[in-house]
Order: sequence, then structure tokens, then C-alpha cells
Amino acid sequence: MTTAAHHAIRDHFHDDSSEHDRKEDDGRKLRILVVDDEPDVCSLLATALQAANTCKVSAAHNAMEALTALGEEDQPFDGIFLDIQMPRTTGIELCAIIRSTPGYGDVPIIMLTAMTERHFLHRAYANGADDYITKPFEIEELRSKLLKEGWLRKRRNHLKAGRASLGSSTANAGREVINALEDAVLLPAINRSIRRDAFQNYLLQAKARQGPALSIRAIKVAAIHDIFSRLSTAEYQQLMDEIASCVSVLTEPSDDVITHLGNGILLTACEGRSALTRDELQSSLRAAGVPDRLAAHDLTLRVILGEEFTVDKGSDADILFMVSRAIEGAEHEEEKLSGWATFREWLSFRRSTGRERARIDQSAYEQILNEFIAEGELDWK
Repeated sequence: MTTAAHHAIRDHFHDDSSEHDRKEDDGRKLRILVVDDEPDVCSLLATALQAANTCKVSAAHNAMEALTALGEEDQPFDGIFLDIQMPRTTGIELCAIIRSTPGYGDVPIIMLTAMTERHFLHRAYANGADDYITKPFEIEELRSKLLKEGWLRKRRNHLKAGRASLGSSTANAGREVINALEDAVLLPAINRSIRRDAFQNYLLQAKARQGPALSIRAIKVAAIHDIFSRLSTAEYQQLMDEIASCVSVLTEPSDDVITHLGNGILLTACEGRSALTRDELQSSLRAAGVPDRLAAHDLTLRVILGEEFTVDKGSDADILFMVSRAIEGAEHEEEKLSGWATFREWLSFRRSTGRERARIDQSAYEQILNEFIAEGELDWK
């Protein structure tokens, strides 16, 4: 990496970074760890990230150096850029190790790779990656990923604000709490459970990779508004944990990644067909005693397993609309099962459906607008 190239990167960041972008909320720089066995890549990333005066970058060239760097810090790093193709311990294996390290359950991890096979993308997200950048990467892409993760970190801190209501146990320390029905919190200690934003990144990036078609499926708790209103925060969180845990175990053969969308909805994605079946899910929930615990509150557990949809082609907006269709299908099944006969029952159904579809549809329309702008189809003058 030449000195001239380093200076060009620094000038690029200095010219277009606003004062707001250059300042962190707490007045300190983000502490970033870059892990790559190629020294030139580490040098490039360090120069690019530090040029905007928002980051302090540490570098490691293999898994051992990375874990040593983690152990030497008093506080977790604010973010990690992690190469997939490293000798001995791969970046995907290291990602899983970092995710299980105390304090690193929600630290943003962005993978770096030149691999084009979808299998590598799937394994990266299944092991805890938040985002994915293909080498050779664009400097502006690197910067936008970092700014996006900074915004997401604010939201995660907000979701952690209510953690006291779950108690002070070690298992719940620092955990995001579902304070509102729409909160899409990470469900920890569940294999292949990833954040909603990471799940969307995975779907949008998978279409450009080589491999089997992806299928997605929505899993919805019926009458979720009533359940959320009647349970305590801890009880509702336990319910969603147990449902997600059953889904995780049953989808091990198909290696589904799982996300919690909020509003009582889980979404799964895998290559090919999912191993999850309606009968096995119901049996697993009964064996775990979940319906009995709800019955103690005079509530009935009905978990709806929606139809599988293929999301392999089309624009970003097309893929997001397909996600919306998957949710719509599960909610349509709920409507057929609800059998509401009074206004109150109808109102409960309306409060339990439609919200997540509206959010995803909005994201899809934003993608369409961005595509029009990028193609010069809109003239704002």
C-alpha cells in the first residue's frame, strides 16, 4: 500500500465527513479491531477508518492475535472487521468464538472476503456476522457500513435500557429487552439466531452469490397483542426464547438462520428446503411445557408455520416484498383460525397483524426510490 494511496483515502474521508459524522455520542472514538492475514488490507482499513477521525484501529493477522487483542482490552471493541479466508482458524470459526466471548454478543462484526459462493455467506451470518463486504471493497461502502452500525448501536442501547425488569442474573446481564411488541431484539443463546438487520443483509446479498436457492418462512404467534398485554416482560421474553429454541433445534438439519422480527414473528432462511414441520414444532412446544404456562394465564398458544417462499432473484425491493408476502401468508392463516365473533376479538386480531408487513413494505419502497435515483430516473431539479 503506497503512501499516496493512504493520503487519497484520508482526503476522501476528510472532505465529505460532516461534523456530526466525526463525533461519537459519548465523545470518544470508536475502537475497531481489523483481523486479516494480509498486512496491506489491515493497513488500508486502518487508514480509511482513522482518516475520518471517528475510529481508533487495532490490527490482528490471525485468530490467536485477535483473541489476544480482545483479552487485553478493558472494554469490548465497538466493532470488528473480520476476514473469512485465514489459515488454521477461519474467519467464520473466529466469528463464532468472538460471539461466545463475554461482552461480544452484540458487537458489530463485518466480514471481509473475496469468496462468491453463497455457502460462505450463509455460514458467516449463521455464526453471528452482522454484515458482509466483498473484496475488493469500495471506501464509501466501508464508511457507510460503519455509520449504519453506529446508528444501530444507539437502538440496541435503547433496547437494553429495560434490562432491570428481567432481573440481575448473569444470563440476562446487558440483554436487550422487549419493552414494546414491535421491538426486534436479539434472542441470545439460540444457535443461528441473528439480528433482524443482519437477516435482511443476508437476503439482499445472497442473490449475487452462487449456490442453491434460498427459502424463507414466517413463524407467528397468534393473538400476540393479547399475550403481550397479559404477560410480564420476563414471561413474554421467555415465551419468545422458548419458541425460537424449538425452531433452532428442529432446523439443525437444514441449518436455518433465525431472526426475531418483533410483533410475535420469527423468520427463517436456508438453502433449499427447511427441515421445520408444523407437527414437529407443535410437539416440541408441548414437550417444553409452553402451552401449559400460557394456560395458567388463561391464554392459548397457537404458533402458525407459514408457507415457504423462494427469494433468489429480483431487485432488493422484490426480495423485501417476498418477505412481506411470507408474513402475510402466516397472518392470513391466523385470520382463518381466529374465528372472532365480537368487536373486541376483531380488534385484538387487528392489533396482532399487519405491523411488521407495513415496516418491510416501507423498506421495499425506499429501495425502489433509491434504485430510481441511482439510475437517474428521478429529476429533483
